Formats: sequence, C-alpha cells, structure tokens
Amino acid sequence: MKRRAFLGAAAATALAACAPSVDEARGDVVSAMSLERKVGQLMSVAFHGTRITSALEAMIRERGIGGVILYSENFTDATSLTKLIADLSRIARDAKTLPLFFEIDQEGGAVSRIGRGATILPGQMALAATPDPAQSVRTAAAITAAELAAIGVNWNFAPDADVNDEPTNPVIGNRSFSSDP
Repeated sequence: MKRRAFLGAAAATALAACAPSVDEARGDVVSAMSLERKVGQLMSVAFHGTRITSALEAMIRERGIGGVILYSENFTDATSLTKLIADLSRIARDAKTLPLFFEIDQEGGAVSRIGRGATILPGQMALAATPDPAQSVRTAAAITAAELAAIGVNWNFAPDADVNDEPTNPVIGNRSFSSDP
C-alpha cells in the first residue's frame, strides 16, 4: 500500500513538472491578445439598471473589458447579485475572454451596497472605537470577504483608507477609521 502511494505521488510529481507553469500560460494568453484587448483589460465599467445592457455585453465580447463595477442600482439583494455575476461570467466565458473582476464598495456602515442577504456591519469609525479595534476590523473583514466570495465578488473597494481630517468634507466622515493618520 505504501509503495502504491509512493508511486502515485512520484507519477503526479513527474506529470506536474511537464505541465506549463502558470506564468508561462499567462504569458501565452497575454501575448496572443491584440493591443485593443490588452487595453480593454485595464478598463472597468459600470452600467445603469438591473439588466445587462447590449452595450455592456458588447464591451465584454468585443473589447474584452477587465471588470464590472457593481452598485446598489444593479441588483435588489445578494441572490440577484449572484445571478447577475453568473450571467456576466457566462458572457465572458462564451466570448473566450479572461474572467472578469466583479467590483463593489462593501465598506460597512453607510456604504453597504448589498443590503438584503448580507451582513450589515458597522463602518470604520465604529470599528475603530471598539475595545479591540484590530480584532474588530479583522472579524468584519473576514465576514465581508467570505460573503462577497460566496456571491462571486472578487474585488472590494474597502476599507476606505481616507483620514477624516477635513471637517468640511462630509463624504468621508465615519467611513474613515479616525482623524489620526
């Protein structure tokens, strides 16, 4: 039995050594792309409404955009967002483009794009005011990351790293951890 396991491991190692590395495969994909497609990969786009527009689909199929920024107006809850991401992923797969980045602002507090179906967590300033801010932030980040991954979001524009040092700028406010850099 040990001999069979050893031979199996040796065979797997030998086969893995023959396979191209991830870097080689990535290089092959990128080198085969047109300049227009390479530029498209640098672009992330947003759209209005809850339906995939023909313009968005064309940007995925013809331009090879790199990602889609998702806002609350694009879905009603976590379930509809999951379906939207699956539909956009299918379009990219059918078009044989690279997988898309699905981007969102799920900061917690006032900026929680996903309301129904996701945990609504406190904002950064509230987390910083807890007895153990580091642990509070780690816990909130772990919950958010797990939920976003389950939905299909692979890029969160959070936490907000701004410093709340300008009282006349109400946009930052409690989205910041504090006024102390």
